[in-house]
Amino acid sequence: RRDFKSALELYTRALAIREKTFGRSHPAIAVTLNNLGLVYWRQGNLGRAEEFFGRSLTLAEQLYGAENLRVSNALANLGIIAKETGNYAVAESRYGRALAIKEKHLGSQHPDLIALVESLAILYRDRAEYAQAEEMFQRTISLTAGSLGPEHPFVARHLANLSQLYWAAGQWEKAF
Repeated sequence: RRDFKSALELYTRALAIREKTFGRSHPAIAVTLNNLGLVYWRQGNLGRAEEFFGRSLTLAEQLYGAENLRVSNALANLGIIAKETGNYAVAESRYGRALAIKEKHLGSQHPDLIALVESLAILYRDRAEYAQAEEMFQRTISLTAGSLGPEHPFVARHLANLSQLYWAAGQWEKAF
């Protein structure tokens, strides 16, 4: 059951308590702001989600620096909002920056990269930038197979995404 009203009330209350206890510049505040953004996003309120993700990003950058791993989640969430509102250039920038930060800290083969690489692949597919999309979908397959094994159901999902890309690009012989 998705009880967004209760979730918003609880997170809003938690934010008020944490701000009173820790002040407005504390790591717990950044996490709570991000969580509020997630609730608004799941609710479909993209404007409020963007507001809270943006506040979380600003605070995380102030607390940890612009290249800290903790900044990447807020960037990725802002990328989702940008994509869902049709602002593909901003989405690409945010996803790309989040991916660069994660690669810097985790390396280029870490499984935590998969969701961002897939987000970029879907973004490129949606913009009909098929070569870039293919590269990213191939990377999701490689990352997933490397971390979960080549027969994992998530690998199958990525293979299906790649097949759909080939279909959309008119590359029928690769699609099947």
